[in-house]
Amino acid sequence: MYGTRWAHLAAGEPSPTEHDIVKSTVEGCERLLAKPIKLKDPLSVDVFTRLVEALGGSEVGIDNLRLLVLYLVGQHTFA
Repeated sequence: MYGTRWAHLAAGEPSPTEHDIVKSTVEGCERLLAKPIKLKDPLSVDVFTRLVEALGGSEVGIDNLRLLVLYLVGQHTFA
């Protein structure tokens, strides 16, 4: 909407974004997208221990170790 408005005003034309229907549509979209954030439950030690054991225990290979690190980073980033 903002890009359309800018382009029309830069060209010296009236912007269609000033129309009441467009404004109402944008407000409705903003209300629909305004949802509370649902946080993930923290990763328990038990679950992580089972992951390590499933991927090789204390003898985990570098490829599986990388997978574990990516999983942990993903859990932290999106929690």
